[in-house]
Amino acid sequence: MEPTRISCHLSVLQGSSLRFSSAPIFKITATSADGRLNKWEDISYSQFAADIELVAKYWHKTLSLHSVGLGSVVGLLLSGWSYTDVVQIYGVSRAGYVPQLFSLQLPNPDAIFELLAKGDAKALICDRSSIGVVQDAPIPVYSTTDPLDIGARMADIPLPAIEIHGHADNVMMIFHTSGSTSGSPKVIPYLQRWIIGAIKKAEIVCRPKRTVCSDVTTWIGSICHIGQTFMFLGYMQHGACTILPSRQAFTSEELNNMITFAGLNRLSNYLQLDELFYIGSELGSSEKEWAYSKGLRLKASFSRSSSKRHWDVFKPTEGVACDFSPIESTSNGKFLLELIVLQESIDCPPPSLCSSDGHYHTGDFFEEIISGHYVYRGHNDDWIKCKSGLRCDAKFIEDQVKSVCGSLVLDCIVIRHGRPSPVLILEPLMPEVDQERLKQDIYNRIQPLQARCYLHERIEAQAIIVA
Repeated sequence: MEPTRISCHLSVLQGSSLRFSSAPIFKITATSADGRLNKWEDISYSQFAADIELVAKYWHKTLSLHSVGLGSVVGLLLSGWSYTDVVQIYGVSRAGYVPQLFSLQLPNPDAIFELLAKGDAKALICDRSSIGVVQDAPIPVYSTTDPLDIGARMADIPLPAIEIHGHADNVMMIFHTSGSTSGSPKVIPYLQRWIIGAIKKAEIVCRPKRTVCSDVTTWIGSICHIGQTFMFLGYMQHGACTILPSRQAFTSEELNNMITFAGLNRLSNYLQLDELFYIGSELGSSEKEWAYSKGLRLKASFSRSSSKRHWDVFKPTEGVACDFSPIESTSNGKFLLELIVLQESIDCPPPSLCSSDGHYHTGDFFEEIISGHYVYRGHNDDWIKCKSGLRCDAKFIEDQVKSVCGSLVLDCIVIRHGRPSPVLILEPLMPEVDQERLKQDIYNRIQPLQARCYLHERIEAQAIIVA
């Protein structure tokens, strides 16, 4: 590979595979002889790049044979938690296609097919374990491939050059919101100028904490969502290594083993770590107070244009254009300020997600405590953040319940911020009703509506509480 200036995720990969060729980019969890998770297989930057090239050639040949033209959108339905998944996404992109990413957390085929149509996808690549879910797709469906299964038979297939001087509004990837709006996630096209902005911000957020060796971090979520993609782009620029744990909610034993045996230093609750970085969901005040009382070094990336440094104080990230617009005065005479990402900012979302003034209104409220430093004061909608950092529209679920259970429910509310999934608390229309039967009736009635939602948005039967 010839080095290029940073123009997209592929040029980051290209440059890093040359600069950090022999360094490990991944540590993949393996089980030791005694069944413990204390062994890891290293994948080097050069091996990662080589595997991507191989998979790219496979998909370039396979999709071309089925008349899927270069530049077409190709859907990928993956867990986003395995090395093969990462290689698949980057391989499809390297082959000259636009990946449209779906997490297995969205298992409803009708919802997936509708989003594929909105993205104008021409093919779908699916995790082998879920191929049956999408077998009736209106476009060709393929199973993921492993670099080890391809071998040298693709070596002579040419690939298109990585585009260096592409148009700023070219779509590089397509993501989806992590929560459903009116029963379906929104399509988020990741434009070239937006991904360049993300690369620049991620480089700042992920700057090394060590001087004698590379940082070691861990996967925070599915790479089918923007959060993990952002973090991976940042750490890749600095030659850091990412541990792929056995699962997202890994045990304290596995965490301890990652620190002891794999050198984890950028995420944990141990004093010897250089930093505990969190993203996606805000910590509660008591949790933050406990962390700082134990000497933990907290840092967070919040919204699109700010980063946390100390306690609850935020300041805008270098290189972005944002504004804090007054909304209303607080009890102490100061104003609540809404964070607005300006149209000219490198990280401003596509026009379809912006307001009529061309800017992106985040709906996040802050209070300025000293010049240029802000404290978060909440959000202007009814969404809640689940434990995974994914979002859930509480008001939409409440409206669903009221629409199909009006003869059973007087009122209801959905809560559970920071928990794995939401909880429905309701007041029955008839106080003397059999509560267990009522809960089962409500659960049965909302199932058809909830079937299209992400798994983390769904109300489980045991999560219905009668007040």
